[in-house]
Amino acid sequence: DVKSIENGKEVLKKNGSFYSEYTYEPNKEIATVYEYDEEKKTFVLVYIQHKFFDANKNLIQEKLEDKNGEIYQQNDFTYNTENKLIKDIQTLRFPSIVTYKYNREGDIIENKYESEGTIIISKYAFKYDLNGNWVEKKETKTANTKQYIPDPEYVIKLEGGNTFCNINEAQMWYEIQGLTGKLAWVKDWFAPVNCIS
Repeated sequence: DVKSIENGKEVLKKNGSFYSEYTYEPNKEIATVYEYDEEKKTFVLVYIQHKFFDANKNLIQEKLEDKNGEIYQQNDFTYNTENKLIKDIQTLRFPSIVTYKYNREGDIIENKYESEGTIIISKYAFKYDLNGNWVEKKETKTANTKQYIPDPEYVIKLEGGNTFCNINEAQMWYEIQGLTGKLAWVKDWFAPVNCIS
């Protein structure tokens, strides 16, 4: 990826076939994405992403606009008084509602996904060390249809004494180690990496 400023706008070029122009306004960000068209030998508009923020810089709405000016996806976000996301409502394409609940430590303890009659609830239980860092995270999923629950229960344990990574890096590492099937290559790719800070 290459970032540059062209005509007063930040441009991100990706692999030479896509580029994005970013426009910033107070509480608003617009990304216009272009793709190179081999036939026309020029870049053509693919979509425009509109992001709107509240006074606390929380993303409160995101809209995707196609090349014809039609909005084809919209997400509206709601936050609690601690600026934690508590609701994500997606309309138009793939309509859904996702709600979040947190414990006093600020970790998500419930994630509820609802879409077209399907309800998937993920609940999380944590064990913490004396410093307030979680050392074990247990995820339990339930749904009103079985096809969405590949592993109804999943536990991540962080081994003590690892001073080479922070809690987020360790969590990512342990989640990567659990990947199987088509995503197993990610585990192999990260295999030589312990935790990077």
